[in-house]
Amino acid sequence: MINIQLQVKVPWGKLEIDEIRSYAEGTTVEKILADLGIEVKDEGNFLVAVNGKIEYKDYIFKDGDRISILPALIGG
Repeated sequence: MINIQLQVKVPWGKLEIDEIRSYAEGTTVEKILADLGIEVKDEGNFLVAVNGKIEYKDYIFKDGDRISILPALIGG
């Protein structure tokens, strides 16, 4: 098991998390998003940063990683 610091603020789903959770080794961004009920869209409806760096859904977490999930800004 690995421990990951989750920092999530998703206003459209009214989801806000700031806690440490344990996951199995080999856990990806996509798996955590699915566990949180966040739908992965190809057009980028949110940003995922791991340890301050933007990562893709296939990133595999390491113990102690910090994930931040934020809504992408849309302008017009």
